[in-house]
Amino acid sequence: MAVKNVGTEIVIGANQRERLERLVKQALEWQGTVKHFTEELDDAQKELNKVLDDQLPEVMAELGLEEFKMQDGTKVKLVERFTASVSKRNEVAAAAIFKRLKAGDLVQYAMTMTFGASGDNRKTIQEIKAWSIKAKVPLDTKTVVNTATLKAWVRDMKAQGKLQPADLDALGVHVHNTVDVKQPKEVRDGEQ
Repeated sequence: MAVKNVGTEIVIGANQRERLERLVKQALEWQGTVKHFTEELDDAQKELNKVLDDQLPEVMAELGLEEFKMQDGTKVKLVERFTASVSKRNEVAAAAIFKRLKAGDLVQYAMTMTFGASGDNRKTIQEIKAWSIKAKVPLDTKTVVNTATLKAWVRDMKAQGKLQPADLDALGVHVHNTVDVKQPKEVRDGEQ
C-alpha cells in the first residue's frame, strides 16, 4: 500500500513502514557508534595531553633536557605554550600595559549596528556614535583583544624580557611546558 492521506492522519503501507523503521534503527546505531568513538577519542586526547603536558616535561626537567633525539630519528623538544585572555576586571591594567609597550593596535573596536556598519578608528567611531544617537539607531560598541594575536604578542614580549610578572597576570597569561614530538617521515609511514 502506498502513502495515503486520511484526514489529518497519514497512513503508510507495511513496506514503507518497514523501510522507515529500518532506516531509523540504522540512524540510531550510527548515533551510538559516533557517541562511542567520540567518547573514546576524548579519553585518548586526555591521555595524550597527560603524557605531552605533564609526564614528558616532568621527566625531561628531571634529566635537565630541553630536547633529545631518539634512535629512530624522532625529535622531542620541550616548549612553552601560552594562553592569554584579558578579563573584564583587568581591562584597565591591560590597556596601561599596551600603552607602555606601544601595543595599542592590539585593542580593536567592535561595533554592532542594526544595519551592519562599522568604523576602524576613533574619529569614525565617534561620528557613528553621534549619528546613532541623533538617528535613534541602537548601537553597541566594545573594545576587544583578539586572543590569538595577544598570545603571539605575549610570546614575543616575553622572549624580549619586556613583560613583568604583574603584566602576565593582568593579561591573563598562563604558561605551561609541553613537548613537541616530530617523527621522521619514514618512521611515521612505518618504513623502518
